[in-house]
Amino acid sequence: MKIKTRLTEKDYINVSFVMFFHSIAVRIIIILGLFVFAMGFILRFNSESKVGDFTFLIIFVVMFPLLTYFNAKRFYKGNPRLGETIEYQFEQDRLLVIGESFSSQYTWEKIYKVKQVKNWVLIYHSKQMANIISKKDLWPSNIDALKEILDTHKVKNNL
Repeated sequence: MKIKTRLTEKDYINVSFVMFFHSIAVRIIIILGLFVFAMGFILRFNSESKVGDFTFLIIFVVMFPLLTYFNAKRFYKGNPRLGETIEYQFEQDRLLVIGESFSSQYTWEKIYKVKQVKNWVLIYHSKQMANIISKKDLWPSNIDALKEILDTHKVKNNL
């Protein structure tokens, strides 16, 4: 099975947000942060100084998304391979990734996991490195065939 895809800067920024906020650790930190903010706000409701309460909220609501946005934008511009048209060839014994300026091949044992999120399929080579395939370039039959290959080789996935 062959799939061709091209990642735009907007796509990369969006998938960076999904990958960042999809992490369980980030979700726990945000929930704890909002809890601490709410408790601080309730306990200091009659206090005159509310600046400390909003500092934490500003960090989580404004700074993390801004940092994620600017880091993704900088990384996309700094790595021209991200914007290349990439062809993925899913074979029974390996995965071939062929770009305009590179090619790689991975045996299925070297794939850490494959994860399906909102608009993308992420093929992780390690806990932090993933190839990104837009779902708009996939047919449902492609996802089914990929799931079959991954299950055959016992690659962790949620397809």
